[in-house]
Amino acid sequence: MSAKRTYSAADIAAALGVTPQQVRAWHRLVRPQGEEGEYSFRELVAFRTLKALKAAGLGRARIRAALDHLRRSFPSLDAPLASLCLHVEGREVIVDLERGAMTVQGQLLLELDAEEPRAVIVELGSRNAGRGVPGALAAELAQAHADLGRQLLRAGHALDARGELERALLYDPDFAPAYETLAEVFGALGCPQRATEYRALAAEKRGWSGGDPE
Repeated sequence: MSAKRTYSAADIAAALGVTPQQVRAWHRLVRPQGEEGEYSFRELVAFRTLKALKAAGLGRARIRAALDHLRRSFPSLDAPLASLCLHVEGREVIVDLERGAMTVQGQLLLELDAEEPRAVIVELGSRNAGRGVPGALAAELAQAHADLGRQLLRAGHALDARGELERALLYDPDFAPAYETLAEVFGALGCPQRATEYRALAAEKRGWSGGDPE
């Protein structure tokens, strides 16, 4: 069986219509912890995506911030530039998971004007959002939505927080932290009965009643 082909910086530069110097300048975005040298086909795809993001007007710092956020949000992804379908709309990098390496009904938007990039996942057909999503990825998406919901609540956006937390439960209906934060949301919205219901649900998911132990 023939060995896998590799590509030099000059090969990639010729394929993409850029200079070898540009390829070397982008190296750390494609291979954050590796030495320069020969690149795989997957890394060639990553360089192609990077070129498209640069052509859309994103600077290196913004691209790095987006990639860092993706790696934190989806630790199972080892090469976001090659694994996901990325494009730019205005000031946002859109990660189209439906057309990318994983089949997920949604888009992850990274708002790059914030000091810390903020993830917003916009559902496409949200009632079916959690169906057919691999377990590990569903858990990551549930956590991402719940984290955003918590941030929105702390910022005083209770209604937006509710939407994100409910999306978290589409991916993982047993995710107790989402129920707990929803209880806080309904408390903030002046709905104490609903808040009590969600606290009870959170306790049920965690497997305890909140009462005195027997």
